[in-house]
Amino acid sequence: MPGPRPTHRLVATGVAALLAAVGLFSLPATPAGAVVTPHHGFRATVDGFTSWYGSYAMGPIGTAWCIDHGIAASDPAYGYVPTDLAQVPSTTRTALAWVLGRHGRGDDPVTHAALMLVLHDLMGATYPSGRLDVHRLRVDRLAGFQGHEAEVLRRARYLKAEALARGVLQAPLRLDVSLRQGPDGTITATARLRDAAGRPVPAIEVAVHGLPGGPTGGRTGADGTWRTGGRVTAPVTVRAAAVVPRLSIEAWAPTARRAQRVARPATERLEATAQLAPPPTTTAPPTTTTSTTTTTTVPPTTTTSTTTTVPPTTTVPPTTTTEPPTTTTPTTATPTTASPTVPDATVPPTVAASPPAAPALPRTGTDALAWALVGLGLVLLGGATLQAGRAAR
Repeated sequence: MPGPRPTHRLVATGVAALLAAVGLFSLPATPAGAVVTPHHGFRATVDGFTSWYGSYAMGPIGTAWCIDHGIAASDPAYGYVPTDLAQVPSTTRTALAWVLGRHGRGDDPVTHAALMLVLHDLMGATYPSGRLDVHRLRVDRLAGFQGHEAEVLRRARYLKAEALARGVLQAPLRLDVSLRQGPDGTITATARLRDAAGRPVPAIEVAVHGLPGGPTGGRTGADGTWRTGGRVTAPVTVRAAAVVPRLSIEAWAPTARRAQRVARPATERLEATAQLAPPPTTTAPPTTTTSTTTTTTVPPTTTTSTTTTVPPTTTVPPTTTTEPPTTTTPTTATPTTASPTVPDATVPPTVAASPPAAPALPRTGTDALAWALVGLGLVLLGGATLQAGRAAR
């Protein structure tokens, strides 16, 4: 049989070259100096997908986590700019902000890896066997976590449940403190933490200064309150303080190439003061206190961050308390911005009745298609070249 005509060979060669060129030009350019910088976590495999599970060092942004899945990893050289994640449901954004602000401190690799799984879960990431759900994921589908596979999965399930439970909170969070003097002269200080809708916020460390014996502290209960007391002579002024997650997510998106968006922990410091005046010349003790609340932004912990502290801006008018006098034994714990290594099992989170709907991931394309075009073009180009060689002989 006669071989291909020269015109046909020329057309085939041109088509092959065109496909290869389209594929090459479709590949995203990697900026000079781009180096992915894993921070705390593990290079491991989850459900057949091998990647870095943990946090990244993102230069001026600080420690951050990728919130997308299936595209290139983050890198400071990709020109990251703030993004509001407007396409993500508000309850999901709040859940993301809470779990990062509450547990994104410290350097525990297990917690950092668990956070990555939770963020992927909340954002609706698709893994080889389907949408990721840490409550359905089996421990035998995890490998490479240096023997911490069961611990990572257990931590991820706890953090997801807490994130969903706190996703309904509304900003801003408010801390109040009140004083009450009992007939025996004991003064009880009550700190109360609530959101803008009045919902209690449990399991948050609160410190109280100004009572005898030095500062005392403990965690808010299921009703969002914590009490302490002691014998002191009026007048007395006490100050309560708590560090809470900021409920608005801090996220960034790349501009230099197609890559994952990132989010970082953000917290706020709440402070409230209360004063108890000297008792009047009667037998009835005073029960009304004056309480003011201030909110201060706590910048992320990073050596290169340019975030500055926002001065207090909120003033709460005087309030009146009518709760019965109670006395509790003060403890010596103080609040800290770092999350505990092991979650407090005595205050289990309550999962929201209707979990937030999963948003569709932003799919700006995939490098696989570009590489497929390159490969197809090269195969066709090679075939055309081979035919040309045979024809020449």
